[in-house]
Amino acid sequence: MPDLTTSKQRRQIVALMHETLTGRGHFAFQSPSTIVYCQADATGTASTALALQTATGCAAHVRRAGVLRSPGDAPDTAAEFIAAFRSMFPDGVVFDVATLDGAKELRGLTPAVLATALPAAAATLTDGTGVVMLHGHRLTPVYRGATLCQVLVLPATTEAAELKSWMRIVKAWNRA
Repeated sequence: MPDLTTSKQRRQIVALMHETLTGRGHFAFQSPSTIVYCQADATGTASTALALQTATGCAAHVRRAGVLRSPGDAPDTAAEFIAAFRSMFPDGVVFDVATLDGAKELRGLTPAVLATALPAAAATLTDGTGVVMLHGHRLTPVYRGATLCQVLVLPATTEAAELKSWMRIVKAWNRA
């Protein structure tokens, strides 16, 4: 369950899961935001997951062998990480270093950001920083091994709560 859900919403999600899963499997808390669901017979897992996603507004979804996770958990792939970024920051910039996709949007930023974006992103590999502040914007580099693949630029108007949520995702992604 996302950290930003209220206690009432959490109780409702747990109650809904209890109603949905009783007699079909077992669930338990793995952490404050992750609920593990076990079902002996894998038939019906997709329909159970879909029912929970629909009922919880996608606050719960299936990850690896029935582990229900919240959107704040670490994405499994770079594509999921970028998709999480795009959903949180539709006005953000995703620049692909190899294909130059997003170059037009990147050029729309201030010259100071443009001049320092790639050097700042490259520097994060050695200092281990997940998010860098650049002239009013925050930048997140995406690596595959030691190769810089994408640069994600958060909008200058990012709210503190959004930034905090994004930082949790980045930390989880960097640990994974």
